Formats: sequence, structure tokens, C-alpha cells
Amino acid sequence: MAFEKVSEDSHYVTQPMRMATVQALPALGFVSPQGQRFNDFEPTDEACEFISASCSALRPKNKEVTLHLAEWVCGGVDISENTLRNAISPCLPLPEKARRNLRNHLAGPNGTQEDVKRRQNLLAWMDALRANPSAAKLKPAVLDETHWHDIQAGSLFFKAQTLALEALDAVELGMGPKCSYVDATQKAQKQLQKLQQAAQAFLASGNQHSDAKRFCEECTNPNPTAVLKALVQRDGTGLREREDDIIRGPAFSGKLPPPPTDEDAPPSESNATDIPIPEGVSFRLRNFYLLNLDLHGELDAWLQRHKELENAA
Repeated sequence: MAFEKVSEDSHYVTQPMRMATVQALPALGFVSPQGQRFNDFEPTDEACEFISASCSALRPKNKEVTLHLAEWVCGGVDISENTLRNAISPCLPLPEKARRNLRNHLAGPNGTQEDVKRRQNLLAWMDALRANPSAAKLKPAVLDETHWHDIQAGSLFFKAQTLALEALDAVELGMGPKCSYVDATQKAQKQLQKLQQAAQAFLASGNQHSDAKRFCEECTNPNPTAVLKALVQRDGTGLREREDDIIRGPAFSGKLPPPPTDEDAPPSESNATDIPIPEGVSFRLRNFYLLNLDLHGELDAWLQRHKELENAA
């Protein structure tokens, strides 16, 4: 496909991978952001070194990968060939030199001193879990008390967040054009009760993250209708508020979301039981464990083992 076609306003390009890099690329030192948008990023010398380490062995049309892509942008070449696909595919392992480069940047000096120290300690923890997965339930020696407390508090917050979404789903299920708050509170009674308990557990942890604390304070209101009202006002997509009623939002479906399959869900969800990380923690930690496996060249074996276990079940 020609770049001219891809660059048209009418051409839709899925964005999950691009959006997931907006925070990661600056933190790794691979871009110099001139703004908050992906298109404002400029690659650094470190990024060019990483790209070279990743792609130098692959030469589409006997050219460097970056040069070949640049010529495609200018309308000069076609990109539908296996060599280029292999160079840019996220499904294939990186060369060892590129893996070392990426790991060095993960543990490198970019970011605040605290951020750098935490990343280094997390990498050490992931290595320890590779060697001894059964240690996942224990406080890792490489993490200080504050970091470990933040991870545990995050687990409590994600539980409250999930229950809040379940409460909104319960209201949305089978709802007509509008629904009173009285009826909606009755529909989501069980979910709201569980949400209140989960939010209270987070507040009891003493974590001072302002946004999370504010959300959980709203969810511990003794009036369940007030809790639901706050959730709907925060939502505004599946459900919206109009005067004293709840109405359908632009993303309204009227049914419960289907459970994720292995094809739909990221490994952090579909394979959570196979990842030796404390239950309920941020999906980023689960992904970090898998990334660390990949950096050691062990992810393919892990995926194959998981597939064999699934087939045997």
C-alpha cells in the first residue's frame, strides 16, 4: 500500500501500539518530545543505535530498513516484502545486541532518581521470579517498603476500579432510553456494596495518591445513589446524566462485555495465572515480567509451554 493512501484523513489506522509508547519512549531516552503527542517526538541518538542493533542484519532491497521506509514515504518503493515485515514485526524476537541495548535503557539514567532506582529494582525482582516463581507472594528483598506499599495499594485500587465498572455495567444491562437513579441503584446494589468495601480497603492502606484517593472517597459515600451518581458523571461514555435521570451515552451497548479470550486479551489478562506476580497488581507489572523474559530470549519458550498446557487442558 502506498504511503499517500495511508496518510489520507479518511484512512483509519489502529493506534494501540503507538499510544502505548507515548510514556515509554521518552522514559527510555529514545525520543526528545517537543509535546505530548506521538507525532511531536524526535528520535535521539540512542534510538538510532537501538534501531541499528535491531535491524542491521535485515536489508530489504539491499538497503537499510530506515532508508527503505523513508523511500516508501516519498512514494518510491513498495513495502510488501518479507524482509521488511520481519524487521518491524513485534512478533519476532530481537537480536541479542538489541535486547542488551533495551535492558540497559530500562535500567538507565533517564527519569528522576527515584524512577530509575525503582526500575532497576523491578528488573532485579523480575530476574528473581524467573529463578523462583514461588516467591511471588513474598515481599521482594530488592524493593523498599515504600515501593512495596505502593504496589499493594495499587492492587487495592484496581479492585475498586473494576467493581466500579461492574456497577456501571449492571445499570447498563437491559436499560431503556433512560433510567432513574433510584432504579439504577437497585440494579447495581450488590456491585455498589462491594465497591464501597474495596474503596474503604484502599483508603485504609494510607496511600496518598490524590486522584485515587479522591475516587475512593467518592465510592465510600454511605449513600449508594450518590456513589452511582459520581460514577456516571465520571463515565459520560456508556452512561450519561440528564437532570435526575441516567441516559444512554455514545458507547452504550446495553449488555455485559464478553469475557476476554486468549486471542482478544493481552497476556497480562488471559495468562495471568501463569505469571508469578502477586494477584491483582497493575497489568504493567505483568507485562514487565513478560518483557524481562523476552529480554532474556525466553518468551518464545514460555508461550510454547503455555500453549501446550492449554491444549492439554
